[in-house]
Amino acid sequence: QHITIINNTIHNRKKSFSTSVPSAGIQSMEVISGSPAAEYGDKTSRVINATTRSGLGQKLTGDFLAKYGSFGTLGEEATLAAGASRWGNFTAVNTERSGRFLDTPEFWPMHDAGNTAAVFDRADYQPSGRDAFHLNLMASRNWFQVPNTYDQPNQDQRQQVVSFNIAPGYQHTLDSRTLFSIHAFTRRDQVDYYPSRDM
Repeated sequence: QHITIINNTIHNRKKSFSTSVPSAGIQSMEVISGSPAAEYGDKTSRVINATTRSGLGQKLTGDFLAKYGSFGTLGEEATLAAGASRWGNFTAVNTERSGRFLDTPEFWPMHDAGNTAAVFDRADYQPSGRDAFHLNLMASRNWFQVPNTYDQPNQDQRQQVVSFNIAPGYQHTLDSRTLFSIHAFTRRDQVDYYPSRDM
């Protein structure tokens, strides 16, 4: 199943206004830069067509990755896939914590800790060779401190972003040259700001 993202990236490192699909949930992607086609509207930046991973036809398999880096960066990533000839399910989970969450330009970041977590699931069902049903589900959260600068060392602003995404789809093959495809999605981002306490 394809996901079209306009003026954004799959693994969004900015993290200020929304969350992103776990990178382990992406099978492949196509980036259209410059002037996108008219079907994407009046966008002038870039369009990303991403294909999510599927468990269709796979035996039970999974993996786990843990990582550690500078600035107290910790992360875990896990996937699980299972399926048969007519059904499949793929799940990806990732978490990350960093003391340089928003990657500020200061040599040593101040008040820049944050963490993120995301769960992605794709379910597939093919009752026949001509019909296919897909369902993408995602829930994710970012929590982080708004970085301080040298002229405001005592501020304590924080922010939280909670998102969910539901994207069902259906495809029907009419003949060797014609494919009928319909996809829908709903997404909600809730952003909460927490100001500094009164001094």
